[in-house]
Amino acid sequence: MGSRTVRLATDLGYRATPSHPRNAGGGGARVGPIVQPVCMNRSRPLRVALINTADSAGGAESVARMVRDGLRLRGHRTDLWVGRRRRRADDPGHTHQIPSTTAQHQAAKRYAQHGFFSLGVASSDVFCNSGAFSSIDLIHLHNLHGHYFSITALPQLAERAPLVWTFHDFFPFTGGCVFPRDCDRWLSICGNCPHLGEYPIATEFDRTRRMQAIKRKVFRDLPVTIVTPSEHLGRAVRRSGVFQAADQVVIPYGVDTRIFHPHREEARRALGLSHSHPIIGLVAQGVDDPRKGLDHAVAALRRIDVPGLIVLLAGGGESGAITDALMAHDIHCLGYVTDRVQLSHCYAAADLFLSTSLAENYPCVVQEAMASGTAVLGFDIDGVN
Repeated sequence: MGSRTVRLATDLGYRATPSHPRNAGGGGARVGPIVQPVCMNRSRPLRVALINTADSAGGAESVARMVRDGLRLRGHRTDLWVGRRRRRADDPGHTHQIPSTTAQHQAAKRYAQHGFFSLGVASSDVFCNSGAFSSIDLIHLHNLHGHYFSITALPQLAERAPLVWTFHDFFPFTGGCVFPRDCDRWLSICGNCPHLGEYPIATEFDRTRRMQAIKRKVFRDLPVTIVTPSEHLGRAVRRSGVFQAADQVVIPYGVDTRIFHPHREEARRALGLSHSHPIIGLVAQGVDDPRKGLDHAVAALRRIDVPGLIVLLAGGGESGAITDALMAHDIHCLGYVTDRVQLSHCYAAADLFLSTSLAENYPCVVQEAMASGTAVLGFDIDGVN
């Protein structure tokens, strides 16, 4: 790992430790998060701008907010810029919607409908050259899919301040998919995509070959420090060959143990659940998302006969099919949970948490469940194993 990355990680409140033997790429340092604030090697606080698809939805959004809030606690000035702003009541006022006119938004949608994702967003050029980045010390990118930001604008952004980009999936170096799963075309050149129609490539036009070629051209010499939360995603970045000039480091996601910690009795009381019956927990951003694999959980739960078993389900999307299939059990559906304290109750109340995802990066739900003192059973997939 280059000295530039070590300095950057130190400024962000991380410490470098010796490499783990499994850390692909040989020597260098492995960077791990520390809980207590550290003294910055700077004479003034940093000004940091973070960019992400949204401020509330899944793991990437949670991580972006944690980074923002953690840096502010360390005395730095941070602002989170998002393509879709959803949270209002509990936001401290440091989250902003990226400006975009209706005409610009519609044009970006038309590009996406024809297979050109994260391109043609005219507001990106305006945003990159706006006052939002005046006197900024660091720009921290997260998810850029979602048709709100043009990837071709990144070189302009790199001229404003040093770039750090936390990868939460494979999108930055594939032709469009976020998790290739069994497909390995991204290693050479995409095309004939098996994931056409899935987010974010929800279209009938297969432009994945051209999109990956555009990424190779734009990102080849982009001066950026890439952060991956897992070793397997870091290896994938290197194997793709898309980023030729980037520094790279592994920084696992953190867990706020002030919220996620063992408290089973309190959690069951808060959720109105029995203190004596066994509980199995299921949590997913979208319970009807095929990648989350909840159909496998349903199939397994239908085969077991445990007296008094309670199934606790939390997540967005359509849950009717799941509840119908599990009528033999006492099922409690909480819907999409935005309050992190309530989410911690979901984890802590369960005796067992099922992680049935078929593809993941480094799922927050598994870490949060474990931090809550709940056993986790999941598939042996990269990012979980």
